[in-house]
Amino acid sequence: GMVERKVIEESLQALQERKPRLFHGRMARNGADAVGSDCGGAMSVFISVHGMRPRLVLIGAGHVNRAIAQSAALLGFDIAVADIYRESLNPELFPPSTTLLHAESFGAAVEALDIRPDNFVLIATNNQDREALDKLIEQPIAWLGLLASRRKVQLFLRQLREKGVAEEHIARLHAPVGYNIGAETPQEIAIS
Repeated sequence: GMVERKVIEESLQALQERKPRLFHGRMARNGADAVGSDCGGAMSVFISVHGMRPRLVLIGAGHVNRAIAQSAALLGFDIAVADIYRESLNPELFPPSTTLLHAESFGAAVEALDIRPDNFVLIATNNQDREALDKLIEQPIAWLGLLASRRKVQLFLRQLREKGVAEEHIARLHAPVGYNIGAETPQEIAIS
């Protein structure tokens, strides 16, 4: 019936937003909470979201992102990794169930990954960060990070401003990511 359709719509939206909600529906055609039915009566349905794992998207399949993928898997993340070098996407180097994507460019990878507003995205490529950053900087994302030197980050920020990217988008970028803990190995960098 009409109430069931509305509950399904609300449930799908709750899944997309990853947030529970309370739905109120009246089986009437008019008025508050009306669902377009003449049956009469009212119903309240609590929609709870379970089993949703946060998604981490790693742009670049190098040593650091491999270590980050291993750590993130232990924390329950659903992981997707993209790279332009097929040999970097060896499934044996990543946790089981990691989605691996080979693309001709990092821009194409970003488009193919279906990155959603609740995703966490880290860019760490071998000298091709800018292409991915340009595709992601204005996209709604829960968290966007860039593994790069301070010098490179300053250059990118200047270029983004010159390109006309709004400060509100630039302010969302976490770069360079990590804390200075004297990290040297990929695993130490992943922890930082």
